[in-house]
Amino acid sequence: MDEVVEHHPDACRRCGTLLEGEDSAPLRHQVIEIPPITPLVIEHRLQRLVSSSYSTSTCAPLPAAVEVRHFGPRLSSLVGLLLGSAFPLSFSKTQALLQYLLGVGMSRGEIATIRLRLSAALAEPMAQALEAARQQPVAYVVVAVFREAVGNNPTGKRGWQWVMVTAVVTVFIQGMSRSTTAAIELIGSAFGGIVVSNRSSAYNQLPTRQRQLCWANLCATSTLSPNARAPALNSAPSCWACSNSCLGSGTATRTKRSTGPPSNNAAGHSARNLRPRCNGWLSWVTSGARPAPVGDSAQEQPWRPSRQGAICRSRLLTVTTSLRQQGRDVWQFLEQAWIAHHRGGVIPSLLPDP
Repeated sequence: MDEVVEHHPDACRRCGTLLEGEDSAPLRHQVIEIPPITPLVIEHRLQRLVSSSYSTSTCAPLPAAVEVRHFGPRLSSLVGLLLGSAFPLSFSKTQALLQYLLGVGMSRGEIATIRLRLSAALAEPMAQALEAARQQPVAYVVVAVFREAVGNNPTGKRGWQWVMVTAVVTVFIQGMSRSTTAAIELIGSAFGGIVVSNRSSAYNQLPTRQRQLCWANLCATSTLSPNARAPALNSAPSCWACSNSCLGSGTATRTKRSTGPPSNNAAGHSARNLRPRCNGWLSWVTSGARPAPVGDSAQEQPWRPSRQGAICRSRLLTVTTSLRQQGRDVWQFLEQAWIAHHRGGVIPSLLPDP
């Protein structure tokens, strides 16, 4: 609360007697407002002086704590926040928002430069988060489709955004395939926990005891007999065995998500029977709360950034999602990472405090 305004009645509403004093428990009415937003412009004047002895001019250097470019750490972090993480806006919309809301004019080229510099500042936290995710006992993995139309992919070949969700951090990595090699690049070759995923062959290098089938994906892509019994969700081998037996024995038929009614009566009961069991396998994990189910289709949205933009986007998404899991301030983290990287210092960690 920044300001308190007291209001006193002048006279009694019944008899008109003048009233004085203070109420120990007044009725409170609060109004939230924002002040006019004005950017802070600091001009650094580098004086150039001439020596009287040698007639040589000497210019004062720019202090190390001052940004070489024209936009400070907090504004630059806001650009990253708008571009690819909490509020994924385009360059044009980011440019317009900065102009209308803050009164700051910024070219698209400057926005691109800020994105690249911020991406470099997040390289270390990104690597740290990936290493921590690979050490977790359970990881939820999903793949989202996108297209890179420029950069190292001028033909616009379809690419994939890999997402690895754990109880500690969430990691995003872009790739040009959803093969076993791409899966190993994300989860690592020595991952010892359980991977919760769909039935893609990209995870076939993992032993059965490390596989947990995503029930949300099973509901979306399969139909089961109404008499089929789903195993306990905490048992990876039994879940995997059930899916193989149901889908391979003829009691279930694999269907496309956009098809019409099931081809037989038994198949029609599948989604209704299994959906109550789809309580969050392959989902965003938040501490202390059971995750909500997330299917592949919700994530399959076409993205068309350049390669550098895709890397920056992945790093921003990793930072934003992980910090939200931990209840930390994303904007403050981006600002601290920017300052530490470009001025020298300790890069903040994405891992929660022990």
